[in-house]
Amino acid sequence: MLKIPAGRPSAGPSRSEPGSRNPWIAVLALAVGSFVLVTSEFMPIGLLSSMASAFSVPEGRAGLLVTVPGLAAAAGAPLTAVALSRLDRRRIMLGLTTAILTSNALVTMTSTFEVALAGRVLLGLGSGGFWVVGISAAARLVPARSASHAVAVVSGGIAIDTVLGLPLGATVGHVLGWRAAFGGITALAAGALLVQLLTLPEMPSVRRLQARDLLAVTRTRRGRAGLIAAILIHSAQFTAYTFVAPYLEQRLGVSGATVGTLLLLYGVAGLAGNFAAGAAARRFLTAALLVSSAGLGLTVLALGAAAHLSVLAVVLLALWGASWGMVPVTMQTWMMRAEPGHAEGALSLFVAIAQLSLAVGAAAGGVLVDHLGLLSAFRTGGILSLTATLATIAVLTIRRRGYSATTS
Repeated sequence: MLKIPAGRPSAGPSRSEPGSRNPWIAVLALAVGSFVLVTSEFMPIGLLSSMASAFSVPEGRAGLLVTVPGLAAAAGAPLTAVALSRLDRRRIMLGLTTAILTSNALVTMTSTFEVALAGRVLLGLGSGGFWVVGISAAARLVPARSASHAVAVVSGGIAIDTVLGLPLGATVGHVLGWRAAFGGITALAAGALLVQLLTLPEMPSVRRLQARDLLAVTRTRRGRAGLIAAILIHSAQFTAYTFVAPYLEQRLGVSGATVGTLLLLYGVAGLAGNFAAGAAARRFLTAALLVSSAGLGLTVLALGAAAHLSVLAVVLLALWGASWGMVPVTMQTWMMRAEPGHAEGALSLFVAIAQLSLAVGAAAGGVLVDHLGLLSAFRTGGILSLTATLATIAVLTIRRRGYSATTS
């Protein structure tokens, strides 16, 4: 349960407002937005060659369409949390969804790479703000006992995108062209905006957030543990997952069609892990975080030792997906509970660190693969994630001078 310390004003979840008649409809509206956002963010991955050809740029430069949104999101999270802290959360969410809609429309219609890149920057800024305001708004819409379930529903957009969004986007792009794929996600963004307009209640700001409030979470042991885990887990995941398709083809020896099937299995398992974490987070949040980081580390390491497609390899891939699917819910809930008086500040710092860590992880994985081979990325990713498990335990259990029992 999200507990607000007595005598402290809160920028976190507040349930004093009347809300909507059915708050779960509003939560689902936010989930639709998260699905559109994640699909938009990763759409170019499967369409990079055709987009590079259309814009007459090398594929390496076209890769900026994937990396730039992440960097913009790292900046957008704290900017949104501080600059817009006085505004009604409904207005902020509608503005962020409009930014996502505008971004996709720009990419769909432009014939200039620079304009497309500017549109992707806009997407990143909207993304950073969405994961701060959208997650805290979801927790705020429902009773405190259901907050982790609401977070799981909104975070479920990530897993659903893995199952449906990316494969469908890639298929549409290859059959009808990449502009058709982006046109489709633009239409979905318009639908998400309409649904949010109809269902989101007014959520007035509780208090203004100052820049210094972004670091308030670092003053608690749980906050420090969460941020360290965020760095290590996101770096670990994208050090390995960036190269999952080459791994499946080269190490397990599967065909292109089978790669798609296995990645679908990974996504379905991730969706299951997401909602399992939502059920567990209310009472067993620490256990859920440790299980997700340890499970990710062990399965990635074990997959690195697999030499051909087998039942064990398929099971390990599914467990990897389930472990990663638990991460968004557990990490976001963890950060909100670590400093409930500054929940949006804690989330903004987490989003910024997570976005930078996944970019660093993907880049580091590329260097490792180029110089030490494919398996080095999996070994490094596994070790980083297990290190996150040990570091979390250490920070939470080792008491040093100056730590207070009330911060844990």
